[in-house]
Amino acid sequence: MSRIQCKRLSVQELEGVFAFVGDHPSWGMSANDVRRIMTSLVRGLDAVLDLHDEAGRLLVAAVVDTCVNVDDSADLAILGIREQPMTPAGLQVLFENAEEVTRRGPRGFLDITLTSERSHWEPALRERGYERAYSQYLMERPGDVLLPRLSGLLPEGWHWMDAEDDQLADYHRVVSEAFSKVPGAFVPPLEEMVGALRRGGRRPRVLSEGRRVRGFATVRVHERASGAVGEVRSIGREPALRGAGLGEHALQQALTLLQQEAPIAKFELEVAARNEAALKLYQRHGFRIVQTMPVFRRDLSRTG
Repeated sequence: MSRIQCKRLSVQELEGVFAFVGDHPSWGMSANDVRRIMTSLVRGLDAVLDLHDEAGRLLVAAVVDTCVNVDDSADLAILGIREQPMTPAGLQVLFENAEEVTRRGPRGFLDITLTSERSHWEPALRERGYERAYSQYLMERPGDVLLPRLSGLLPEGWHWMDAEDDQLADYHRVVSEAFSKVPGAFVPPLEEMVGALRRGGRRPRVLSEGRRVRGFATVRVHERASGAVGEVRSIGREPALRGAGLGEHALQQALTLLQQEAPIAKFELEVAARNEAALKLYQRHGFRIVQTMPVFRRDLSRTG
């Protein structure tokens, strides 16, 4: 039987880990995602789980617990994995170490999302006391379908622009407010978010009233064998503006940005099943559910 160990990762081993996850990517994780998680969104390298067996590195995961979310939960992010399916022994090592990290605080719960590749994890999770908390939906729509017309105009003087430095703190405020009641939405601390945006990369698109941020849209393009996929990463607006039709404007802005960047074969996004308003918005605009990903949660605040 293969013996699996979780090793403590050192700074000197980081480049080797980045190379591993590049060769063995986990579903939904880009190289930039992995670097950001491991360098900014964990409280230290002891929150990175580096699993090895006799053949070498097997899996790299991280317990993300620095982000604010409505459920006070840490999230087990699978960064790279050598093979599927995981053996029962491997899952036991992974879950035991993730729970140990989570018990140190500050979050009281641990969330683990099961993609279709990880569906075989469910019995092991239930045996450890995890329960299904909610689901994430992966939604898609063809890229060659015309964008729908907007049902209303923006208020006079409001316009879309790339966020500038003096707007980043306000952008963080609006994102935090917009996702304050959305399960599965993890908002990084202000300093981390602003620092990451100032270091480079794509700026969020913000809906501005003067210099004040009222809404936002963030996107990313993935190059895949089947063609370019445009990901709507996030859209939102100030909660006080609910019912003003700004969700449609934000989605339209995101899809337009993606179409301007590359010939898009399809669009995709993720949404929590409990977020009914967002789900209906996407369905009205041609998105359909292609995968349901259950999120399992365990309360670790009352266990030894």
